Amino acid sequence: MKVIKRDGRAVDYNRDKIITAIEKANQEVQRKERVSKEEIKEITKYIEELDKKRILVEDIQDIIEEQLMDMKKFELAKKYMIYRYTRALVRKANTTDESILGLIKNQNKELLEENSNKNAVLASTQRDYIAGEVSKDLTKRILLPEKITKAHEDGILHFHDMDYFLQPIFNCCLINIGDMLDNGTVMNGKLIESPKSFQVACTVMTQIIAAVASNQYGGQSVDISHLGKYVRKSYEKFRDSERNYKKIFREQVNQIENKITLRHEKLVRLEKKFDENLLTKSLKNLDHLKRELTKLKKEELNTNQQLTKITSKKGVLEFIESIMDLLQKGKYKVAYNDLKTLSSHFKSSEEIKDKKFKTQSKIYDVESFCREQEDIKDDITTLKGEITNLIKEKGNLRLERINIISPQYRKQRKELKAKLEKHRKNCETQKKALENLNWVINDPLSNSGMKTFIFDASLKSLNDCLDDYSSIIGFNIKFTVNTESSKRDFVTLIDKDGQLLQYEELSGGEQQLVNVAMAFALHSITSVSLGINLLFLDELFENLDKANIEIVMDLVKYIGNGKSIYIITHQENFSISGSNTIKVKKDNGITTIIP
Repeated sequence: MKVIKRDGRAVDYNRDKIITAIEKANQEVQRKERVSKEEIKEITKYIEELDKKRILVEDIQDIIEEQLMDMKKFELAKKYMIYRYTRALVRKANTTDESILGLIKNQNKELLEENSNKNAVLASTQRDYIAGEVSKDLTKRILLPEKITKAHEDGILHFHDMDYFLQPIFNCCLINIGDMLDNGTVMNGKLIESPKSFQVACTVMTQIIAAVASNQYGGQSVDISHLGKYVRKSYEKFRDSERNYKKIFREQVNQIENKITLRHEKLVRLEKKFDENLLTKSLKNLDHLKRELTKLKKEELNTNQQLTKITSKKGVLEFIESIMDLLQKGKYKVAYNDLKTLSSHFKSSEEIKDKKFKTQSKIYDVESFCREQEDIKDDITTLKGEITNLIKEKGNLRLERINIISPQYRKQRKELKAKLEKHRKNCETQKKALENLNWVINDPLSNSGMKTFIFDASLKSLNDCLDDYSSIIGFNIKFTVNTESSKRDFVTLIDKDGQLLQYEELSGGEQQLVNVAMAFALHSITSVSLGINLLFLDELFENLDKANIEIVMDLVKYIGNGKSIYIITHQENFSISGSNTIKVKKDNGITTIIP
């Protein structure tokens, strides 16, 4: 007997699978609800005795449920149904896990090679493929009849675009872009009218393409020749702007200049009313008046306290009666003093009130004036800002005017600028040549001529030599010549322990060291240029102490390598190793060598 599986395959009947399924259901119920092995055998025997050549697997399961019901094993039959339903759910469960994981790991060969226009390694493409795999799974399990799904999987037919079947969208589109541009269209419930320029037409077309792409899959075809009429519209618009730009520009400039003039006139009037110094003085006066008012309030409070103190003991009526009583008793002086004290306080209170009132009036007047001046100041600032903005607006109009000029004029302007730049460079070259000729003809040996060049060229070599000597003499010497002055003054700067000194600030010995170093440097330069290896040093150690003499000798050794050196000195017992010493004496004006 052959069993027909759910996918259509025919397999041999296997009794053990039925026994295993019933035994698994047996384990889920109580012992009294279970079937025995003999009863299980009866069920299998019943199926086999049907003696069918072909039987569906669903029919076998139905027979098992019916047999269990006949045996009064209702609980077991229920568990078997649940088991059967659970297995069906498992079979219909999501089957995309393996394909999606294979895609992410770049191991799903089918998807990697499915479409040559898509790079399955990119994240954006993988997102599309993942959604497609979910759509395929739902389409196979739920949306399509099982026989169509089976025919697709067996290769009998091919169900196209299964990865997009889940959504109600279509494949590929030829967009009627001409009608949509000429007559307008609707997107997202909003009317888009026919464009008036090439730029807007391009924008609308890209929006249409994007909207179509988001509601379909596959390619789109668009005939861009429909944009031609909008190129013409933009061309005509720019030509009209070019023809009218002078008039429009002049009108706009006039409007801005009128606004600037009106604001300037108003600014002049306000500046006449505004006085910064007076405002500052008024603010100081206001502070003084407020302090004065505070002081008057304190005095008023003290006076009122005194009046209260006099009248609070007896009350006003009793105070009057006491005065009358004093008068009746003839105590006129006491009564007079009490009344005088009371009158004095009343008088002070009235004077303070009067001062307070006047001060408050002044404060009000000064505050009003200050507010008015500050308002004028704010208006002046605002007007200046508006004038600045209008001037900028006027400048922007000029830039806009340049942008309106047609490409033909721009090309002409560019060519003229290039020619002008060429002439300018040629003029600069000729100007420099003229300056050189004037220099050669008029004054080549003047302070601004060859002399300056020679000084500058020599000074670098001289200072390089002096830098070499700095490690020996203990400080650095920088020698320059003031070429701007007519006398060509020498300037000697000394860098000693990080402190910059003038030659005149040195001691006599240090100045002599500088002189010797300068002489040695000049000798080095001239001997190199002339090929001289002979050096005469006359009275080299004059005004030098023992330490400085040693420094000078180190200099002599440094520069004297390969040269014949002659030193003339009055120093006694002076000698240099490896040298010859000639001593002379002078008697009666005659110099002789001492043997």
